[in-house]
Amino acid sequence: MKIALNATIIEDKPRGLGVYAINIITRLLPQIENAVVFTAHPESLKSSVPHIRKVSSWVRPASGKFNRKLAAALRFLWTQTVLPLTTLGNRIDIYYSPTQHGQIWLPKGSSQIITVHDLLPLQYPSLRRHQQLYYRVLLPLVLKKSAAIITVSESTKGDLIQFYNYPAEKIHVVYNGYDQDVFNPSGTPASDGKYFLTINAHHPYKNVQAVLDAYKNLADSLEHELIIVTPEPDSAYVRELKSKVALYGLEKRVHFKGYVDSKELVELYHGATALVYPSLYEGFGLPPLEAMACGCPAIVSNTSSLPEVCGNAAYGVDPQDTAAMSEAMFKVATDKALRERLHEDGLSRAKLFSWDRAAEDIYEVITKVHRESKSERLRYNTDT
Repeated sequence: MKIALNATIIEDKPRGLGVYAINIITRLLPQIENAVVFTAHPESLKSSVPHIRKVSSWVRPASGKFNRKLAAALRFLWTQTVLPLTTLGNRIDIYYSPTQHGQIWLPKGSSQIITVHDLLPLQYPSLRRHQQLYYRVLLPLVLKKSAAIITVSESTKGDLIQFYNYPAEKIHVVYNGYDQDVFNPSGTPASDGKYFLTINAHHPYKNVQAVLDAYKNLADSLEHELIIVTPEPDSAYVRELKSKVALYGLEKRVHFKGYVDSKELVELYHGATALVYPSLYEGFGLPPLEAMACGCPAIVSNTSSLPEVCGNAAYGVDPQDTAAMSEAMFKVATDKALRERLHEDGLSRAKLFSWDRAAEDIYEVITKVHRESKSERLRYNTDT
């Protein structure tokens, strides 16, 4: 079985989809005897596999709004043209993409599997206008050419069925994992723990404006500060958040941080009273899992995939109810028994997830599709 792995989503400072791709692909490679990996950042995979093909850096995610759109367009064109043509004379059994960026055309005899993480552009069209063409016109074509779809939650599986009427039996739910060597309860806190933490504050659906409103309601009752981590500190949304902080007169108590690496993020988790993550929509929700793995209490939305991931190990709130969010933050900050319960339950919950298990489950899907494809070819050859 020869597999082509599309890792063009990986960038020099991976986040989100890039983190997923690195962790899944590096664990898949030892299980695959004959693999070729396409990436602009082979060093990120830390692999000795000789069949890594370095591709142009133009296709990787880029910084800046225009550059991101251009890179996304180039990555799509590369996936539809260069990828299949490059492999045309070298029979590929399975093309696997760890993102929803799949192929519309496949060489004869090849099958495709993709991972769909979420359908955010369909849930919030106004936030992702530039992705409407892909999700409404092109992704349906990719889905038709896919022998199986992997989703990271039952929530996303339901979205696929709802929006595309994709057959449920061809959708395989494989939960994300986390780096257990990095995210664990041992480590040095960032400070004495007198702060709330919220991260990935770069789009309105992350609902950080509600966190600010909730924090304002209890700022006079607690000494705690609020740390907001955002990978895009100069975005229009973050500028709006900063204006709101100034309007509330909280500049000395609310602190914004840009991109942080894993080491600093772990320190922030260890020192925080709680992670506050009231996102309106998540395909999975990796930050609450990482926080729980570090023993950090998590306050999360009771919507989309977050209850599925966190179970009863996190404090669930209605993300639209700022009063309830304020109450949750106050309770976690002042109730030691509650904090200890969330700490212990979070550690136990996090143990249910691992990248190793995720890669094993994805490999099972790959081998299943390969077996079915071989059987279908045999039947065709026999019939003809």
